[in-house]
Amino acid sequence: MTTELLNTIINEQVISIIITFILGFLLGLLIKKMVEAGTIILAIIIILIAIGAISPSTIIHVTESLTPYMEQAKSFAETQLHILPYDSLFFIIGFVVGLIKK
Repeated sequence: MTTELLNTIINEQVISIIITFILGFLLGLLIKKMVEAGTIILAIIIILIAIGAISPSTIIHVTESLTPYMEQAKSFAETQLHILPYDSLFFIIGFVVGLIKK
C-alpha cells in the first residue's frame, strides 16, 4: 500500500515538473516571437518614415491613442501574474530554453 502511494506521489511530482517546464518553454517562445514581430514592425515604420510615406507625428498620435488599451493590458497582466509558477526552477529553465530555441 505504501509503495503505491509513494509511486503516485512521485508520478504527480514528475507530471507537475513537466507541465511547469512546458509552460515556461511556451511562454519563452511566445515572448521571443513577440520581440521578433516588434522588431519587424519597427523596421517597417522606420522605412516608411525614411521614404516619407508617414511622419513621426503620425506614429506619436497612434501610440497616444493606444495608451488606454496598453494600460488595460498591463493591469490585466498584473492580475494574472500569480498564475505563472515563475519561482520554479523548471519554469525558468523552460523559459530560457524557449527564448534561445531557434
